Amino acid sequence: MRRKDRQFGEVSEKTRKNMQKIRSKDTSIEVALRKRLWHDGYRYRKDLKDAGFTDDDIAGMMDCKPGEVRTMLSALRLMDEYLDEYGYSGMYTQLDKSEDSFLKLDSALKKYKAGVASMWAYDPEADVADLKLIAFDYIRANFEQTLFRDIISVPSAKKPASSFFAKQEVWEQFRDQHFATTDSVQEESVEDIMAKNPPDLGRALKARDQQWKQKVEESFDDNYIQSMCGSRTRPCPWW
Repeated sequence: MRRKDRQFGEVSEKTRKNMQKIRSKDTSIEVALRKRLWHDGYRYRKDLKDAGFTDDDIAGMMDCKPGEVRTMLSALRLMDEYLDEYGYSGMYTQLDKSEDSFLKLDSALKKYKAGVASMWAYDPEADVADLKLIAFDYIRANFEQTLFRDIISVPSAKKPASSFFAKQEVWEQFRDQHFATTDSVQEESVEDIMAKNPPDLGRALKARDQQWKQKVEESFDDNYIQSMCGSRTRPCPWW
């Protein structure tokens, strides 16, 4: 069972524009990157790119290498996709403390799309798109970093079964169970929350994420453990 599109995150254009106006200071992204003189986290680098500056120009301004600029811009595009998926377009405060997950996921997705030798015949578009959506959900659920890698890690000659995605039978069972769980969850829409005019929209949306997490967390954990045992990426807890 593949999941092509999910509609629960869609919001109107008016709502999207209103949300993009909301900003917050001192998120972990900003604190981590302020040493490089970033005004507003990853977004500042994107603003420079949109203004016509080259990667070399931006690297000179930020005192870093052009390759690092490209890595960060690529991760930011993935962050934007994540925000759009849940109806949080432009609300970078929803990404607080998750930047490392996006960097790892972006790197893995690029490798899978390019093709990985000695793997099952996965579809680099449809199957990788499913992987991205599931990874987004685990990021939203604040899944532990070391366990998150068991889902997305790219296999190598030394570790051919390094992740759930690396083994077709494990992945397909994991994927189907995951989407069965998320499809069964109902949650308040972003527009409904905004219609209530909460005093702190960012806090209200984080509460929405927390409520969603409480509904899926047990199923996510069970699905992870079953898949972990099937892939043998780690010893089963009861072995």
